Amino acid sequence: MLLSNLQRAASLADQRLQIGAFEVDLAAREVIDPSNGQVHRITDKARAVLAELILAQGQVVKREWLMDRVWAGTLPTGDVLTQAITTLRKAFRDDAENPRYIETIAKMGYRLLAEVTILDKPSRPLPSLSVVTPSAVSGTAPVGDSQARMQPDHAASIAATPESSWLARYRVPVAWAAAWLVLGLAMAAAFWAADSDRDAPVAAGNAGNDGWVENAVIIASAPAHEYMPRLSPDGTRVVYSSLAPDAHHARLILQPANVGGGRIVLTDSNDALSDNAPIWTTDGQNIAFIRRGDGPGCTLMMVSALGGVPRALGDCSQASLPFFDLSPDNRQLVMSIRSTQGREFSSLHVLDLATGRWSPIEYPVQEGDLDFEPRFSPDGQWLAFRRGLSAGDIWVVPAKGGTPRRLTRLSTDIRGLDFTPDGLGIVFSAIYPEGLGLFRVDIATGDLGLTRLEEAVFPDISAAGNMVYERSDDRTQMLALSDAPGAAPEPLPFASNAGDLLLSYSPDGKSAAFYSDRSGAFLVWLVQLASPESAEPVPTVMPMARFAPFWSADGQRILINGSGQEGFGLYEIDVARRRATKLPLPTHEYRFGQYVGDQLLIGWVGEREGELGLFVREGDGLREIAHRADVAAAWYDSLRKRIVFTKVGRFGLYATDLKFTTESMLLDALPMPKYYRRWLITQHDEFVAMDADSRGAYLYRGPMSDLSIERMLVTPLSYPDASGIAEAPDGRLVYSVSDGRGSDVGLLEKLPVFKPYHIP
Repeated sequence: MLLSNLQRAASLADQRLQIGAFEVDLAAREVIDPSNGQVHRITDKARAVLAELILAQGQVVKREWLMDRVWAGTLPTGDVLTQAITTLRKAFRDDAENPRYIETIAKMGYRLLAEVTILDKPSRPLPSLSVVTPSAVSGTAPVGDSQARMQPDHAASIAATPESSWLARYRVPVAWAAAWLVLGLAMAAAFWAADSDRDAPVAAGNAGNDGWVENAVIIASAPAHEYMPRLSPDGTRVVYSSLAPDAHHARLILQPANVGGGRIVLTDSNDALSDNAPIWTTDGQNIAFIRRGDGPGCTLMMVSALGGVPRALGDCSQASLPFFDLSPDNRQLVMSIRSTQGREFSSLHVLDLATGRWSPIEYPVQEGDLDFEPRFSPDGQWLAFRRGLSAGDIWVVPAKGGTPRRLTRLSTDIRGLDFTPDGLGIVFSAIYPEGLGLFRVDIATGDLGLTRLEEAVFPDISAAGNMVYERSDDRTQMLALSDAPGAAPEPLPFASNAGDLLLSYSPDGKSAAFYSDRSGAFLVWLVQLASPESAEPVPTVMPMARFAPFWSADGQRILINGSGQEGFGLYEIDVARRRATKLPLPTHEYRFGQYVGDQLLIGWVGEREGELGLFVREGDGLREIAHRADVAAAWYDSLRKRIVFTKVGRFGLYATDLKFTTESMLLDALPMPKYYRRWLITQHDEFVAMDADSRGAYLYRGPMSDLSIERMLVTPLSYPDASGIAEAPDGRLVYSVSDGRGSDVGLLEKLPVFKPYHIP
């Protein structure tokens, strides 16, 4: 009967526990004696202590642990715990000298002696109930001197049917299963209580006359980075990753999908592991996620939405990027996996959760393609995914394989996507000339709609039609760092209170160019270093902030990618006149341009991401003299007359001659694919790259002559943004970093109105 009850975990209000001879309704805080029907009502704190004892499965729970869990954030005396234990003993008519229910272990703590089972009897309607402490359902509580351990099992199916329920398949111990149920009762009551309070602000999601969405609300805004939110299928709960300002690892947090709901710590491994990218099963009972440490290891995990010990689903160490999705039948997981066949691409693969085996989805993939962030359509027939990193588009492919179809032609930085509940459209966040926008693309026609939702990325839409998103409130600032022992990063003299990034210095070291929104609009700014107050914008062009401005050898011109009076393209700025002119190039999504003597090295997105060409000027035009694909970022190594570059979605540093006829690998581990722009060759012929782990960012450097790379810093830097590194005239390294204001979780009760959008 235990297993059948747990399989109906969605109906928690119908469950009761039996502890020894007594029936217990934790939601109602009642201990009932069946022999006479007498009801003893216990306090909130006594109920919380009882829940912790049940979780311990008959093991000793230390007094310190109970004090920390039940009275978190307060400074009580030990008498409060003694009083709670006395309350429980009175309710169970227990004797401290000859205990049958709760035993005192001298100088340690307490232990629950009675057996815990689940009764198939309906309880009375649940009253309003608050969550006792956010950490009460961590699932990693010390029991005695041991820690709960994760047990991997690759043969698990999570299909929500009585015959194949993963709960039934694993014969969950009675006490542990009962503990899950206890916590589920408390969480359900909290969710229902919060859901019944409909006086809270409602996010209607209507767009105003200026195109901005009105009435969006923030539902999670603790002093932490809260990111990658995911709604439960019924839209009533939201799970997300949370990285506290003083923590080095992320954990999963669960709360109601409204303002003021109680937060539950769902997973909290330890300071060496982070839990990210949560995804709900379609029955709302379980949550899959990615667990990673500082090393290359990656494990796909599953945890009950009621809390408990997570279990392993499969290895994801070959994944390109940390995005995945579950099929609607909960039998498969889809993720982007790097090729191991000598070809350089990443394609969609499925993990069979019954066998633990990965297999590729059969569809055409070309060298250099990077396909990731897959999402299943509501009926499970289609997969939407991103192809390309900073110059990406939305594609769809049949879930069983077939011919992929490109839905958008934006070639831009896309930050999250999801199907609409009817399966007819895809909502996604993307960079476009005016900033960050929320788009909808019609799957049948490819028509685009646009609305503005402040700093909204990674949208997620429930079957009920409401939507959560991550809202980043960080400001980017530029810092300079020397390699002197103990040196700390310093702001630049021309810093502002706005967002500044992607700095480059003129060859003579007297001027600098960078991007900033300090004037209200995002523009290219020029400054004379001797006069920091001289900073002024180039008003005729709006940059696409992917690569820093690049100076000509004489310091008179700058190349940037952006949008100006002549439309999108690669622009050349006359520094003295502050005038921008679009270069006469074919229509492409250009990414960067560099001067190589009298020639131009230009990167763009064509049929594939990462096209690179070398051009010469002829009259009023440009002629391509060399070409290659799969290049993410490039740098002219003037000393050796070669091009040094990174590849799309690949680790390492590569080099080719000026005719692009040769290729050699210089480094195999740096830069990482995610940080393909965070490197440079210094004026002293050194290679510098940035890497990061869960504790922050590190700088590496080494001579280009032998590339013997060493870490510059012992203490990690604050997390930088994704842009590059610059070298100041005095040799200091300049990088952009978030100011750490964090990210929050926003909510719309329904999808907004999308106004038709046409690509310029």
